[in-house]
Amino acid sequence: MHHHITRFLQPFIVVFCVSSCLLLTAQPTLNYITDVTTLGMGGAGVAATEQYTYLNPAQLALLPAISFGAQGGQRYELPDLAEVAAFGAFRVGSGRGGVHVRRFGNDLYAETNASLGYGLRLNDKFALGATADYYNRATDMEEADDALTFSVGMLLIVNERLQLGTSVFSPAPVDFGEVEQLSTQVRIGGVYRPTAQVQLRADVVQSAETGLTLSAGIGYRPVTRLELRVGTDTAYRGFAFGLGYQLDALALRGSLPTLDLGATLHPQLGWSTAFGITWAMDWSARRSF
Repeated sequence: MHHHITRFLQPFIVVFCVSSCLLLTAQPTLNYITDVTTLGMGGAGVAATEQYTYLNPAQLALLPAISFGAQGGQRYELPDLAEVAAFGAFRVGSGRGGVHVRRFGNDLYAETNASLGYGLRLNDKFALGATADYYNRATDMEEADDALTFSVGMLLIVNERLQLGTSVFSPAPVDFGEVEQLSTQVRIGGVYRPTAQVQLRADVVQSAETGLTLSAGIGYRPVTRLELRVGTDTAYRGFAFGLGYQLDALALRGSLPTLDLGATLHPQLGWSTAFGITWAMDWSARRSF
């Protein structure tokens, strides 16, 4: 019995060990980009299995046949620091393909990135994924900078209550402009569900910008359609809040859209807010948070 359990966990153990080594050597990277659900849980989401958090490309493999959505937000209550994004996921062969685009900034400074990914579920327990990631940065004073890199990720569904995940963004540093790089960022995390109404998330994140940090969050569902969220991260000592609600309006082929709201409070810079809406076109089941 012990031999079978060890053999079952061996692929994840290997990836976990490699990721742990990278945690000690990772270099600076861009601030991570995530969905509104994960924003409300302090940025923890690498092991989530219900939505694409943009933190782990293996999550694509677990999405319904068709999923899509959009989100927008504003950092620190400044109109010039606005952000918009959209994503779509669809069946491709035995797996799922995904596209994600995002723009942040204004006419003076703007960041644009686009990702094309693929996720494959190997069996009931394991999923793998990868994305090709394009980044562009433009200002009104200098020529635009461009860079192309990639991300890889893995998910392990231990049981109905526990999921583990790991991802590596830009495993090899890539030049971004004359003096900067898109550098490695490593995440290892988990999701635990002590009850059907509660989920606990935690991610360990390494980047040279913030060092080794922890993101953690809690989601509580008092009723079927509503989830309340709270979280924090040690990188900026900030707090996060959010909620998700399934709407009766705007249903598509029986799929109820989920409206997500999120906010973070930075101790010096103040509030950032975001909202999003997502459809998961699964005719056999509705999305659960």
